[in-house]
Amino acid sequence: MKGDKFNFATFFVYLGIASLIIKLLISPNFDDVEGDVYEDKSISYICDFVILCCCFFNVRLVHKNFYFIFQMFFILLFTFTIATVAADGNILDSLKSLLRLFIPLLFFSVVCSYFYHRRSDLIVVCKVLLVIIVTLTIVGLALLPPSVNRFQGDNDGLWWPAYFNGVHTTTYIVIAACFIVFSMYRIGAVSRAFAIISMLVSFFAVAFGWGVRTTTLSMIVLVLTSLFYSYVAHSYYGKSSVKVSLVLISILYGYLIFDWDTVNALSSGRLSMYEFKYYQLMDNSLISWLIGNGAGSDLVETDFWWWEAKGAHSDVITFLVEGGIVFFIAFIFMLKNLSLLVPDDSGRSIVLALFVTSLFSNGFFVRPLALYFVLFSIALLYVKEDLRSRVVS
Repeated sequence: MKGDKFNFATFFVYLGIASLIIKLLISPNFDDVEGDVYEDKSISYICDFVILCCCFFNVRLVHKNFYFIFQMFFILLFTFTIATVAADGNILDSLKSLLRLFIPLLFFSVVCSYFYHRRSDLIVVCKVLLVIIVTLTIVGLALLPPSVNRFQGDNDGLWWPAYFNGVHTTTYIVIAACFIVFSMYRIGAVSRAFAIISMLVSFFAVAFGWGVRTTTLSMIVLVLTSLFYSYVAHSYYGKSSVKVSLVLISILYGYLIFDWDTVNALSSGRLSMYEFKYYQLMDNSLISWLIGNGAGSDLVETDFWWWEAKGAHSDVITFLVEGGIVFFIAFIFMLKNLSLLVPDDSGRSIVLALFVTSLFSNGFFVRPLALYFVLFSIALLYVKEDLRSRVVS
Protein backbone atom coordinates (compact mmCIF):
# COMPACT_ATOMS: atom_id res chain seq x y z
CA MET A 1 0.00 0.00 0.00
CA LYS A 2 3.06 2.18 -0.42
CA GLY A 3 3.13 4.44 2.58
CA ASP A 4 -0.60 4.31 3.28
CA LYS A 5 -1.62 3.85 6.87
CA PHE A 6 -3.58 0.71 7.54
CA ASN A 7 -7.22 1.66 7.93
CA PHE A 8 -10.66 0.11 7.87
CA ALA A 9 -11.07 0.71 4.13
CA THR A 10 -7.95 -1.33 3.45
CA PHE A 11 -9.06 -4.00 5.91
CA PHE A 12 -12.49 -4.46 4.32
CA VAL A 13 -11.15 -4.51 0.75
CA TYR A 14 -8.65 -7.24 1.54
CA LEU A 15 -11.19 -9.08 3.70
CA GLY A 16 -13.42 -9.20 0.63
CA ILE A 17 -10.55 -10.52 -1.50
CA ALA A 18 -9.73 -13.13 1.16
CA SER A 19 -13.39 -14.21 1.20
CA LEU A 20 -13.25 -14.55 -2.56
CA ILE A 21 -10.20 -16.80 -2.30
CA ILE A 22 -12.02 -18.95 0.28
CA LYS A 23 -14.92 -19.31 -2.17
CA LEU A 24 -12.43 -20.59 -4.74
CA LEU A 25 -10.89 -23.09 -2.35
CA ILE A 26 -14.22 -24.62 -1.31
CA SER A 27 -15.83 -24.58 -4.76
CA PRO A 28 -15.52 -28.29 -5.72
CA ASN A 29 -18.85 -30.11 -5.51
CA PHE A 30 -17.31 -33.57 -6.03
CA ASP A 31 -19.67 -34.44 -8.86
CA ASP A 32 -18.31 -37.75 -10.14
CA VAL A 33 -19.33 -40.24 -12.79
CA GLU A 34 -21.43 -42.24 -10.32
CA GLY A 35 -23.45 -39.12 -9.55
CA ASP A 36 -22.26 -38.68 -5.98
CA VAL A 37 -22.48 -35.01 -5.16
CA TYR A 38 -21.42 -33.12 -2.08
CA GLU A 39 -22.51 -29.53 -2.31
CA ASP A 40 -22.74 -27.54 0.91
CA LYS A 41 -22.85 -23.86 -0.02
CA SER A 42 -23.24 -22.46 3.48
CA ILE A 43 -19.61 -21.32 3.75
CA SER A 44 -19.79 -19.81 0.26
CA TYR A 45 -22.93 -17.87 1.24
CA ILE A 46 -21.18 -16.61 4.37
CA CYS A 47 -18.30 -15.39 2.19
CA ASP A 48 -20.79 -13.61 -0.09
CA PHE A 49 -22.35 -11.94 2.95
CA VAL A 50 -18.92 -10.82 4.15
CA ILE A 51 -18.14 -9.40 0.69
CA LEU A 52 -21.49 -7.59 0.64
CA CYS A 53 -20.73 -6.07 4.04
CA CYS A 54 -17.30 -5.00 2.79
CA CYS A 55 -19.02 -3.21 -0.09
CA PHE A 56 -21.37 -1.20 2.11
CA PHE A 57 -18.72 -0.45 4.73
CA ASN A 58 -16.62 1.04 1.90
CA VAL A 59 -19.47 2.70 0.01
CA ARG A 60 -18.10 6.16 0.82
CA LEU A 61 -15.02 5.34 -1.29
CA VAL A 62 -17.00 4.49 -4.41
CA HIS A 63 -16.54 6.85 -7.35
CA LYS A 64 -19.54 8.49 -8.96
CA ASN A 65 -18.77 6.45 -12.07
CA PHE A 66 -20.17 3.41 -10.25
CA TYR A 67 -23.30 4.88 -8.70
CA PHE A 68 -25.32 3.32 -11.52
CA ILE A 69 -24.64 -0.15 -10.06
CA PHE A 70 -26.14 0.80 -6.70
CA GLN A 71 -29.05 2.58 -8.39
CA MET A 72 -29.86 -0.44 -10.56
CA PHE A 73 -29.64 -2.74 -7.56
CA PHE A 74 -32.23 -0.84 -5.52
CA ILE A 75 -34.55 -0.28 -8.49
CA LEU A 76 -34.54 -3.98 -9.38
CA LEU A 77 -34.82 -4.98 -5.73
CA PHE A 78 -38.14 -3.12 -5.70
CA THR A 79 -39.58 -4.24 -9.06
CA PHE A 80 -38.28 -7.83 -8.99
CA THR A 81 -39.60 -8.41 -5.48
CA ILE A 82 -43.05 -7.12 -6.47
CA ALA A 83 -43.08 -9.37 -9.56
CA THR A 84 -42.10 -12.43 -7.51
CA VAL A 85 -44.67 -11.77 -4.78
CA ALA A 86 -47.38 -11.11 -7.39
CA ALA A 87 -46.63 -14.50 -8.95
CA ASP A 88 -46.84 -16.21 -5.52
CA GLY A 89 -43.12 -16.86 -5.65
CA ASN A 90 -40.60 -16.99 -2.84
CA ILE A 91 -39.32 -13.53 -1.95
CA LEU A 92 -36.02 -15.09 -0.82
CA ASP A 93 -35.53 -16.51 -4.32
CA SER A 94 -35.83 -13.04 -5.83
CA LEU A 95 -33.32 -11.65 -3.32
CA LYS A 96 -30.93 -14.53 -3.98
CA SER A 97 -31.13 -14.01 -7.77
CA LEU A 98 -30.41 -10.30 -7.44
CA LEU A 99 -27.53 -10.74 -5.01
CA ARG A 100 -25.99 -13.40 -7.25
CA LEU A 101 -25.75 -10.76 -9.98
CA PHE A 102 -25.02 -7.65 -7.94
CA ILE A 103 -22.59 -8.64 -5.17
CA PRO A 104 -19.74 -9.14 -7.70
CA LEU A 105 -20.67 -5.84 -9.38
CA LEU A 106 -20.80 -3.97 -6.06
CA PHE A 107 -17.45 -5.41 -5.02
CA PHE A 108 -16.06 -4.47 -8.42
CA SER A 109 -17.03 -0.84 -7.79
CA VAL A 110 -15.20 -0.91 -4.44
CA VAL A 111 -12.10 -2.57 -5.93
CA CYS A 112 -11.90 -0.03 -8.77
CA SER A 113 -12.34 2.91 -6.42
CA TYR A 114 -9.94 1.69 -3.73
CA PHE A 115 -7.17 0.70 -6.16
CA TYR A 116 -7.72 3.71 -8.44
CA HIS A 117 -4.24 5.09 -7.72
CA ARG A 118 -2.77 1.75 -6.62
CA ARG A 119 -2.43 -0.10 -9.89
CA SER A 120 0.76 -1.89 -8.78
CA ASP A 121 -1.06 -3.22 -5.72
CA LEU A 122 -3.95 -4.44 -7.85
CA ILE A 123 -1.50 -6.14 -10.22
CA VAL A 124 -0.03 -8.01 -7.26
CA VAL A 125 -3.52 -9.06 -6.15
CA CYS A 126 -4.36 -10.27 -9.65
CA LYS A 127 -1.11 -12.23 -9.91
CA VAL A 128 -1.91 -13.95 -6.62
CA LEU A 129 -5.41 -14.78 -7.87
CA LEU A 130 -3.97 -16.16 -11.11
CA VAL A 131 -1.53 -18.39 -9.24
CA ILE A 132 -4.35 -19.72 -7.05
CA ILE A 133 -6.63 -20.37 -10.05
CA VAL A 134 -3.91 -22.18 -12.00
CA THR A 135 -2.84 -24.22 -8.96
CA LEU A 136 -6.38 -25.32 -8.09
CA THR A 137 -7.10 -26.14 -11.73
CA ILE A 138 -4.06 -28.42 -11.81
CA VAL A 139 -5.09 -29.99 -8.48
CA GLY A 140 -8.51 -30.70 -9.96
CA LEU A 141 -7.02 -32.27 -13.08
CA ALA A 142 -4.77 -34.48 -10.98
CA LEU A 143 -7.14 -35.56 -8.20
CA LEU A 144 -10.79 -35.19 -9.18
CA PRO A 145 -12.88 -37.60 -11.30
CA PRO A 146 -13.85 -36.80 -14.91
CA SER A 147 -16.53 -34.19 -15.53
CA VAL A 148 -19.84 -34.94 -17.18
CA ASN A 149 -20.83 -32.69 -20.08
CA ARG A 150 -22.44 -33.09 -23.50
CA PHE A 151 -21.70 -36.22 -25.54
CA GLN A 152 -19.31 -35.80 -28.45
CA GLY A 153 -17.92 -38.65 -30.50
CA ASP A 154 -16.79 -41.53 -28.31
CA ASN A 155 -16.14 -39.59 -25.13
CA ASP A 156 -19.29 -40.93 -23.36
CA GLY A 157 -19.93 -37.42 -22.07
CA LEU A 158 -16.78 -37.50 -19.94
CA TRP A 159 -14.35 -34.60 -20.03
CA TRP A 160 -11.45 -33.32 -17.99
CA PRO A 161 -11.88 -33.07 -14.22
CA ALA A 162 -13.09 -29.64 -13.10
CA TYR A 163 -12.26 -28.07 -9.74
CA PHE A 164 -14.52 -25.03 -9.62
CA ASN A 165 -18.09 -26.19 -9.00
CA GLY A 166 -18.41 -28.26 -12.15
CA VAL A 167 -17.20 -28.12 -15.72
CA HIS A 168 -19.01 -24.96 -16.82
CA THR A 169 -18.02 -22.74 -13.91
CA THR A 170 -14.45 -24.05 -14.21
CA THR A 171 -14.20 -22.96 -17.83
CA TYR A 172 -15.69 -19.56 -17.01
CA ILE A 173 -13.09 -19.04 -14.28
CA VAL A 174 -10.27 -20.18 -16.59
CA ILE A 175 -11.49 -17.72 -19.23
CA ALA A 176 -11.78 -15.00 -16.58
CA ALA A 177 -8.13 -15.65 -15.73
CA CYS A 178 -7.31 -15.24 -19.44
CA PHE A 179 -9.13 -11.93 -19.50
CA ILE A 180 -7.06 -10.80 -16.52
CA VAL A 181 -3.87 -11.79 -18.37
CA PHE A 182 -5.16 -9.92 -21.44
CA SER A 183 -5.67 -6.75 -19.37
CA MET A 184 -2.29 -7.14 -17.69
CA TYR A 185 -0.71 -7.33 -21.14
CA ARG A 186 -2.59 -4.21 -22.24
CA ILE A 187 -1.19 -2.22 -19.30
CA GLY A 188 2.31 -3.66 -19.70
CA ALA A 189 2.30 -5.92 -16.65
CA VAL A 190 3.09 -9.11 -18.61
CA SER A 191 4.79 -9.78 -21.93
CA ARG A 192 3.01 -10.44 -25.21
CA ALA A 193 4.52 -13.93 -25.36
CA PHE A 194 3.16 -14.79 -21.91
CA ALA A 195 -0.29 -13.50 -22.86
CA ILE A 196 -0.39 -15.42 -26.14
CA ILE A 197 0.80 -18.69 -24.58
CA SER A 198 -1.68 -18.35 -21.69
CA MET A 199 -4.59 -17.76 -24.04
CA LEU A 200 -3.63 -20.60 -26.39
CA VAL A 201 -3.32 -23.09 -23.53
CA SER A 202 -6.61 -21.93 -22.04
CA PHE A 203 -8.36 -22.09 -25.41
CA PHE A 204 -7.21 -25.68 -25.94
CA ALA A 205 -8.28 -26.67 -22.42
CA VAL A 206 -11.72 -25.07 -22.66
CA ALA A 207 -12.52 -26.18 -26.21
CA PHE A 208 -11.06 -29.69 -26.23
CA GLY A 209 -10.48 -30.60 -22.59
CA TRP A 210 -13.80 -29.52 -21.08
CA GLY A 211 -15.78 -29.06 -24.30
CA VAL A 212 -17.67 -25.92 -23.30
CA ARG A 213 -18.60 -23.94 -26.39
CA THR A 214 -19.86 -20.65 -24.97
CA THR A 215 -16.66 -19.86 -23.11
CA THR A 216 -14.68 -20.86 -26.19
CA LEU A 217 -16.77 -18.40 -28.19
CA SER A 218 -16.20 -15.65 -25.63
CA MET A 219 -12.43 -15.98 -26.04
CA ILE A 220 -12.76 -15.87 -29.82
CA VAL A 221 -14.89 -12.73 -29.53
CA LEU A 222 -12.33 -11.11 -27.23
CA VAL A 223 -9.46 -11.80 -29.64
CA LEU A 224 -11.34 -10.82 -32.80
CA THR A 225 -12.79 -7.61 -31.38
CA SER A 226 -9.41 -6.67 -29.95
CA LEU A 227 -7.83 -7.13 -33.38
CA PHE A 228 -10.70 -5.23 -34.95
CA TYR A 229 -10.27 -2.25 -32.64
CA SER A 230 -6.51 -2.33 -33.13
CA TYR A 231 -6.33 -2.55 -36.91
CA VAL A 232 -9.74 -1.88 -38.47
CA ALA A 233 -12.06 0.21 -36.31
CA HIS A 234 -10.36 3.53 -36.93
CA SER A 235 -10.67 3.16 -40.68
CA TYR A 236 -14.01 4.04 -42.30
CA TYR A 237 -13.50 1.56 -45.13
CA GLY A 238 -12.37 -1.09 -42.67
CA LYS A 239 -15.53 -0.75 -40.60
CA SER A 240 -17.72 -0.74 -43.69
CA SER A 241 -16.11 -3.88 -45.10
CA VAL A 242 -16.59 -5.73 -41.81
CA LYS A 243 -20.27 -4.76 -41.65
CA VAL A 244 -20.90 -5.80 -45.25
CA SER A 245 -19.08 -9.10 -44.69
CA LEU A 246 -21.17 -9.88 -41.62
CA VAL A 247 -24.40 -9.18 -43.48
CA LEU A 248 -23.38 -11.37 -46.43
CA ILE A 249 -22.29 -14.22 -44.17
CA SER A 250 -25.60 -14.03 -42.29
CA ILE A 251 -27.60 -14.14 -45.53
CA LEU A 252 -25.59 -17.08 -46.88
CA TYR A 253 -25.97 -18.94 -43.61
CA GLY A 254 -29.70 -18.31 -43.50
CA TYR A 255 -30.45 -19.47 -47.03
CA LEU A 256 -27.80 -22.08 -47.76
CA ILE A 257 -26.70 -23.67 -44.50
CA PHE A 258 -29.36 -23.23 -41.83
CA ASP A 259 -31.34 -26.32 -40.91
CA TRP A 260 -33.58 -26.12 -37.83
CA ASP A 261 -33.12 -29.69 -36.56
CA THR A 262 -29.37 -29.71 -37.13
CA VAL A 263 -28.77 -26.33 -35.52
CA ASN A 264 -31.15 -27.20 -32.68
CA ALA A 265 -29.23 -30.39 -31.95
CA LEU A 266 -25.85 -28.68 -32.21
CA SER A 267 -27.04 -25.95 -29.85
CA SER A 268 -28.30 -28.51 -27.30
CA GLY A 269 -31.94 -27.62 -27.87
CA ARG A 270 -31.59 -23.86 -27.63
CA LEU A 271 -33.80 -23.15 -30.64
CA SER A 272 -36.61 -25.20 -29.11
CA MET A 273 -36.21 -23.30 -25.87
CA TYR A 274 -36.18 -19.92 -27.62
CA GLU A 275 -39.37 -20.86 -29.46
CA PHE A 276 -40.97 -21.85 -26.16
CA LYS A 277 -39.88 -18.56 -24.60
CA TYR A 278 -41.46 -16.63 -27.46
CA TYR A 279 -44.87 -18.16 -26.73
CA GLN A 280 -44.34 -17.72 -23.00
CA LEU A 281 -43.67 -14.01 -23.46
CA MET A 282 -46.64 -13.62 -25.80
CA ASP A 283 -48.89 -14.74 -22.93
CA ASN A 284 -47.61 -11.92 -20.70
CA SER A 285 -49.94 -9.28 -19.37
CA LEU A 286 -48.92 -5.62 -19.62
CA ILE A 287 -47.68 -5.71 -16.01
CA SER A 288 -45.73 -8.92 -16.67
CA TRP A 289 -44.10 -7.31 -19.69
CA LEU A 290 -43.11 -4.38 -17.52
CA ILE A 291 -41.77 -6.04 -14.34
CA GLY A 292 -41.67 -9.71 -15.31
CA ASN A 293 -43.05 -12.91 -13.84
CA GLY A 294 -40.71 -13.15 -10.88
CA ALA A 295 -37.85 -15.38 -9.80
CA GLY A 296 -38.00 -18.94 -11.12
CA SER A 297 -40.57 -18.27 -13.84
CA ASP A 298 -37.94 -18.92 -16.52
CA LEU A 299 -37.63 -22.60 -15.54
CA VAL A 300 -39.71 -24.80 -17.86
CA GLU A 301 -39.70 -28.29 -19.36
CA THR A 302 -39.35 -28.76 -23.12
CA ASP A 303 -39.33 -31.75 -25.44
CA PHE A 304 -35.55 -31.48 -25.80
CA TRP A 305 -34.86 -31.01 -22.05
CA TRP A 306 -37.60 -33.32 -20.82
CA TRP A 307 -35.92 -34.70 -17.67
CA GLU A 308 -36.08 -31.48 -15.60
CA ALA A 309 -37.09 -27.84 -15.78
CA LYS A 310 -34.49 -25.68 -17.48
CA GLY A 311 -34.00 -21.97 -18.03
CA ALA A 312 -33.77 -20.20 -21.37
CA HIS A 313 -30.02 -20.77 -21.66
CA SER A 314 -29.80 -17.07 -22.41
CA ASP A 315 -29.41 -14.57 -19.58
CA VAL A 316 -30.92 -11.88 -21.79
CA ILE A 317 -34.13 -13.90 -22.23
CA THR A 318 -34.13 -14.96 -18.58
CA PHE A 319 -33.92 -11.36 -17.40
CA LEU A 320 -36.77 -10.42 -19.75
CA VAL A 321 -39.00 -13.31 -18.65
CA GLU A 322 -38.36 -12.99 -14.92
CA GLY A 323 -37.72 -9.26 -14.56
CA GLY A 324 -39.54 -7.78 -17.53
CA ILE A 325 -38.57 -4.81 -19.63
CA VAL A 326 -37.30 -2.98 -16.53
CA PHE A 327 -34.73 -5.70 -15.79
CA PHE A 328 -33.81 -6.05 -19.47
CA ILE A 329 -33.18 -2.32 -19.90
CA ALA A 330 -31.26 -2.18 -16.62
CA PHE A 331 -28.99 -5.00 -17.83
CA ILE A 332 -28.30 -3.30 -21.18
CA PHE A 333 -27.74 0.02 -19.40
CA MET A 334 -25.28 -1.69 -17.07
CA LEU A 335 -23.33 -3.21 -19.96
CA LYS A 336 -23.16 0.16 -21.69
CA ASN A 337 -21.83 1.86 -18.56
CA LEU A 338 -19.28 -0.90 -17.97
CA SER A 339 -17.97 -0.43 -21.50
CA LEU A 340 -17.68 3.33 -20.96
CA LEU A 341 -15.67 3.00 -17.75
CA VAL A 342 -12.50 2.36 -19.72
CA PRO A 343 -11.57 4.72 -22.56
CA ASP A 344 -9.36 2.00 -24.03
CA ASP A 345 -10.98 -0.27 -26.65
CA SER A 346 -9.90 -3.31 -24.62
CA GLY A 347 -12.67 -2.62 -22.11
CA ARG A 348 -15.28 -2.76 -24.87
CA SER A 349 -13.81 -6.03 -26.13
CA ILE A 350 -14.17 -7.59 -22.68
CA VAL A 351 -17.72 -6.33 -22.14
CA LEU A 352 -18.77 -7.59 -25.59
CA ALA A 353 -17.31 -11.01 -24.80
CA LEU A 354 -19.26 -11.04 -21.53
CA PHE A 355 -22.44 -10.09 -23.36
CA VAL A 356 -21.99 -12.94 -25.85
CA THR A 357 -21.93 -15.48 -23.00
CA SER A 358 -25.20 -14.02 -21.67
CA LEU A 359 -26.80 -13.92 -25.11
CA PHE A 360 -26.28 -17.60 -25.91
CA SER A 361 -26.04 -19.28 -22.51
CA ASN A 362 -26.05 -18.98 -18.75
CA GLY A 363 -23.08 -16.66 -18.89
CA PHE A 364 -20.82 -14.73 -16.58
CA PHE A 365 -23.63 -12.65 -15.13
CA VAL A 366 -25.37 -15.65 -13.53
CA ARG A 367 -22.12 -17.32 -12.43
CA PRO A 368 -21.02 -15.11 -9.52
CA LEU A 369 -17.78 -16.94 -8.77
CA ALA A 370 -16.55 -16.37 -12.33
CA LEU A 371 -18.05 -12.87 -12.50
CA TYR A 372 -15.96 -11.75 -9.51
CA PHE A 373 -12.78 -12.59 -11.38
CA VAL A 374 -13.63 -11.41 -14.86
CA LEU A 375 -14.47 -7.97 -13.45
CA PHE A 376 -10.88 -7.75 -12.18
CA SER A 377 -9.84 -7.59 -15.85
CA ILE A 378 -11.90 -4.42 -16.31
CA ALA A 379 -10.64 -3.03 -12.99
CA LEU A 380 -7.05 -3.35 -14.21
CA LEU A 381 -7.88 -1.19 -17.20
CA TYR A 382 -9.75 1.36 -15.08
CA VAL A 383 -7.25 2.07 -12.32
CA LYS A 384 -4.29 4.42 -12.64
CA GLU A 385 -0.91 4.61 -10.93
CA ASP A 386 -0.17 8.31 -11.37
CA LEU A 387 -2.23 10.52 -9.05
CA ARG A 388 -2.22 13.27 -11.68
CA SER A 389 -3.30 11.07 -14.57
CA ARG A 390 -7.03 11.57 -14.09
CA VAL A 391 -9.31 13.50 -11.76
CA VAL A 392 -11.15 11.23 -9.37
CA SER A 393 -14.89 11.55 -9.65
